[in-house]
Amino acid sequence: MFSSPELKLTEAETHETMEDNIINGLPSMTTAWLQIEALREQHHWLPWRPSADQSESDCEDLDRLVVFDDIKSSLFELKPERLQFELVLAFLEFLGVDPLPVHSSCSYQTYRRRHVAALTLSDVVRVPDASGRVFVGDGVNERERLHGRDSFVRRVFSQVLPRFVEPGLTSLLTLAWLKFELSQLLSKPGTKTEKQKVKDAKRRAKDLLKAEENRNNFALYKEYALSEWLLGNRIDAERVLETAITVGTSNIEDDCTRKSVLCSLYRAFIELQLGLKLDSEADLTLGRMPAGNRNRAMCLLANFADGSYSVQLQTPSSTHLLKLQRWYEHELESALTDPPTPSDSHLVDITCCSSYFAYLLHGVAPAAAVFDKVIAMLRGRRGDLMQAALRFDRQAEMSSCQFEAVTIAYVKFMLFHSKTTVSPLRNLRQILYTALEDFPNSNDLLKVFVNMESRSHISGHLRRYFDHSCPLSGDLIPWVYAIHAEYQKLQSAATTVESRRETGVTHRIRSLFQKAVESAACKHSPAIWRLYLQFEVQQQHEKEAKMVFYRALRECPWAKVLYVDAISHFSADLQDIVDIMTEKDLRIRVPLEEVDLLLRNARLAKEEEPAREADIC
Repeated sequence: MFSSPELKLTEAETHETMEDNIINGLPSMTTAWLQIEALREQHHWLPWRPSADQSESDCEDLDRLVVFDDIKSSLFELKPERLQFELVLAFLEFLGVDPLPVHSSCSYQTYRRRHVAALTLSDVVRVPDASGRVFVGDGVNERERLHGRDSFVRRVFSQVLPRFVEPGLTSLLTLAWLKFELSQLLSKPGTKTEKQKVKDAKRRAKDLLKAEENRNNFALYKEYALSEWLLGNRIDAERVLETAITVGTSNIEDDCTRKSVLCSLYRAFIELQLGLKLDSEADLTLGRMPAGNRNRAMCLLANFADGSYSVQLQTPSSTHLLKLQRWYEHELESALTDPPTPSDSHLVDITCCSSYFAYLLHGVAPAAAVFDKVIAMLRGRRGDLMQAALRFDRQAEMSSCQFEAVTIAYVKFMLFHSKTTVSPLRNLRQILYTALEDFPNSNDLLKVFVNMESRSHISGHLRRYFDHSCPLSGDLIPWVYAIHAEYQKLQSAATTVESRRETGVTHRIRSLFQKAVESAACKHSPAIWRLYLQFEVQQQHEKEAKMVFYRALRECPWAKVLYVDAISHFSADLQDIVDIMTEKDLRIRVPLEEVDLLLRNARLAKEEEPAREADIC
């Protein structure tokens, strides 16, 4: 269904050449096995499919041969379109595609996805900034290294999109596709091949925007404009949003839909003008916001309230400002009384626009009052998320998603205010604590919390919070951020303290790992065990590292990555660990005997090479 038989011969030749290069380098037995095993893992991750002139008997690796009779007893049909959509999203996430925020961070579906096939921390959480200090390996999702993964993901998108009828689901899948292509643009290309991939990704993203069925999907234009802004192409980003506002929305006949779309586009435009959409620490520096940005943002807010399809700037008069204030108050009240719909973010957008208007007109206190009012009402609607998920109550799920989106917007707004003005962190800290009580597993909130408290060089707030929240959470996200915060301190201390020396931070990290792997939330998580094993190896405690490895096998005997990590750390135990993998019926793509034979032949060939050269001479 998703394979390309015409490319098989070239790919096979390339793969064999890469294996030959590894063997010809005459590495150690452990290094050769690890490299060839990883190489075959990356190239042979898809089932084998015969070409036109092949049959099943031509398959060299029978474990890659998938026969329908072998799997038909495990297949079942999902008839509701919403469940089919959930299945597609889960499969794309399994392939390493960033998930769409269709569920609250505290919902049962999100909890379940985080605990299924989470082999690395990048499968669970995108830890910011200091990710290289926390992630196992280099912090890259291991599925991103799969050979041909990108083209396979694109074929999945192209084949599943026509199967959905509901416009909201089709729109979300198309948005996920566009985000996948735009993620290629934000990478830093080095080689000519990587630069060509970036150009191709940008071309594909533009093709998605130009497609006839996406002409009125303004979420795509908003996402594309944001990526252009992040790349430094601010004029292009503004042009995209201006075109979407002035030309695109005028074709929408329904007034409510047009207002909702305009609100979303204007909100994105205003946030880009103010700098609220930029997550990098360098994007906001302490000091006053430029007057030109404030004036332009106020003009955009006035244009939206007036129902204008133009982004021409005209400073509103004092009388006009009073009318605008009443209009925003009325719109916010109307949005709070409307029930949420699966594809509707109007309440979040109008809350943000109302708050920005109050901020630019009166200051931070009235703006915060807008957020407080909306959050208080949404908190009452939230209900029991776990019970709602088990009942498949989409109404309660959407209310929770809106609640979380407004909460995150509030925290980011207050963070923006603290960075652009001289203000105490007390107010932001209190708002953040309240937000974390509602959503203790939110990546966005924990990211802000850890980054903010890490700058103060005082561990009290962080440690008190995590000591209280981690045992109560029932999820591994707080544990990950607690460890991440301590890793940051360990890294900063390494510049002044000898790296091999045991410090209080080292003991703190070890204590967190011990508590985490004993908790129900983390004991069956390969990602946490891998990080614990790597930590002990970095501290040069081989005996303790081996103890961690065998404890991990007791809890996660199915996780092949644990065995591979152990082989890379304890090369002398290669044979013993491979024997355990064989005993557990884990997939070994290259037997040790094959590697040993290849290395022996390569050494013989190298020893005979001087004699052959002498004969030629």
